[in-house]
Amino acid sequence: MILYKFFFSLLLFVSLALTGCNENVAVISEPTELEGTWKTSCESTNGESYWISAFSATGNQSSLKHTKYLDSECTMPERSIVKETNFIISGDIILSTGVTAKEIDYQNRSDYYIPENDELTAYLNGKEGCNKKFETGVPMKYSECEKNVETNYSMYGIFRITQNRSLYLSSPNSFEESSRPTKLSDQKYLKIEN
Repeated sequence: MILYKFFFSLLLFVSLALTGCNENVAVISEPTELEGTWKTSCESTNGESYWISAFSATGNQSSLKHTKYLDSECTMPERSIVKETNFIISGDIILSTGVTAKEIDYQNRSDYYIPENDELTAYLNGKEGCNKKFETGVPMKYSECEKNVETNYSMYGIFRITQNRSLYLSSPNSFEESSRPTKLSDQKYLKIEN
């Protein structure tokens, strides 16, 4: 039950923090400055949970994957949460620190949950209320198993790419353009491929 509550809380946080955009964002194949894959190091949220996050962009389509690990070296994955979105880079913003970041508007397309080990898969398959069966390592859309999961809404955020090719994203993002975040997360993503 604790695992389910943690999963639901994490799902809600990620849903609120990392997705969204204008209702009709067309798919564009031209590369943006976010093109490629960006990844964090193995990080702890509370000394007990360990995570690696990866952000990938192709044209104006992005994927943000958070993988929770059972060990401090991030070698034993437990579960992943994936957000796939379309985005628009809408302009520059000067932060209170004096640095320039870019505005980014997201439109949520798909949310996935991926159990990464057999024990968690068995637990999820024993949960009441879901007629679908989870498989280890296989993505399942939240909307296929969870009720009242919003899958098409706009969110507004900011990002910055430093000279040493580090990416910083805002977290949490905002549902209202007028209250777009003005701070970047401390979480650093390093570019690993074009």
